[in-house]
Amino acid sequence: MSLTPKTKSSFRQVDLGLIDPPEDPDRISIDPDTINELADSIREVGLLQPILVTKKGDRFLVVFGHRRFLACQKLGLGKVTAGVVDYSDVDISIARATENIQRDGLTPIEEAKIYVRMTDQLGLSLEQAGKRTGKSAGVVKRRIDLLRMPTKLQRALHGKKVSISVAEELWKCPDEPYRDYLIEMATEHGVTQMVARNWVEERKKEMRGKEYGTEGGGGGASLMEPTPVFVACDTCKGPEDVTGIKYLRVCKKCMQTIMANLGQ
Repeated sequence: MSLTPKTKSSFRQVDLGLIDPPEDPDRISIDPDTINELADSIREVGLLQPILVTKKGDRFLVVFGHRRFLACQKLGLGKVTAGVVDYSDVDISIARATENIQRDGLTPIEEAKIYVRMTDQLGLSLEQAGKRTGKSAGVVKRRIDLLRMPTKLQRALHGKKVSISVAEELWKCPDEPYRDYLIEMATEHGVTQMVARNWVEERKKEMRGKEYGTEGGGGGASLMEPTPVFVACDTCKGPEDVTGIKYLRVCKKCMQTIMANLGQ
């Protein structure tokens, strides 16, 4: 499916008051700082890339260029240069989804929901959705699969507490209570994909050991009291419970001072 207007776009000066913002089912928020920066740029050099609009009765609807439209509003411009195209409602929806998916700062879950709308509601294949957004079909499917994850993992992803690769590793943990514990550890202390993978593999080994071990033998870790997860200390390389790990964020200058004092 391609976005081909029924007629070629024509550029003209349009009253800003006659242009309406796009109807955005994705409800993607826009950073006000981005609008302020764009407004400053337009004030200095003008609107270099026209807004794309389509006719809706006696008014116009933004198809592409929502942020440019908001920046022009902020500047109080009377007229703007706009490209006027004749798009169907489906074409407009695809255009909006495409622009939203390319916004900076989208969370993986927001991105996944847009892809679902593009494929399920707008009828695009994985390949078509990927082509419109510059991603492979595999990446599109990988994003959509995020919405199959448990709610806690989706929340961690949406809050940008864990990366996609870490979430995918934790998702493989077959023990739900223990998986929830690992999610808490990952969000509170940070974790790499490799460490997350090791956590899950260790739990799988424990579960296999219980499955083939003697029945009724006490001493096994309770599901509600998960076994501690150890990582290596970066300084002494000794084992440390992940709950006891402390992180220090310093700039290069402060690090040099710390290292100099340690040398003394």
